Amino acid sequence: MKIIIIPWYQAVEFELEEGAVRAQILEPIKVVAHRKPEKIYKIGDGSYTFDMGQNYAGWSRLKVKGPRGTKIRMVHAELLHDDHTVNQISLRGMRATDTYILKGEGEEVYEPGFTYHGYRYVQVFGLPCEPEADTITGCVVRSAVEEIGEFSCSNSLINRLDQNINWTEQSNLNSIPTDCPQRDERLGWINDISVRNEGAI
Repeated sequence: MKIIIIPWYQAVEFELEEGAVRAQILEPIKVVAHRKPEKIYKIGDGSYTFDMGQNYAGWSRLKVKGPRGTKIRMVHAELLHDDHTVNQISLRGMRATDTYILKGEGEEVYEPGFTYHGYRYVQVFGLPCEPEADTITGCVVRSAVEEIGEFSCSNSLINRLDQNINWTEQSNLNSIPTDCPQRDERLGWINDISVRNEGAI
């Protein structure tokens, strides 16, 4: 095995540029679109898997009624097993799970705070009744930059490739460009906050 040693170079002094230090101004991160599930699978254990039809970065809005103390878990992933349960193998150590405990006061709407997930599928455990069309709504989240162009051609495969590129860019544009928004090692603070987000009421 050959070992390559890269030498350190001597530091060079230089004069600081004049000017006021100020924070960089960026577009706010916010919900830029909503998605309805394209398919809902009933799983044998009583849970339901919602197929949002597109991989994206964001979170799931839950709308539900039920008895006080009912615990609902939403588990997010990019992949499915053959039985339509979520497959989190691509997430490594990321839990990508939001938990809500019902207050039992009529219709309740819950969206998580201080986190987001990279996902297409969300498996929901603990629903007190069969889901309706608006039980889960996908919230697409990114820096609210303005789209300044579009592309289309006569080749459907190239058009789909362009759409995939566009979704990839959107999913990885949260303040600064990221890489793989679903994984735990990309943004260290997401893993910690996802854990602390469990049990939010």
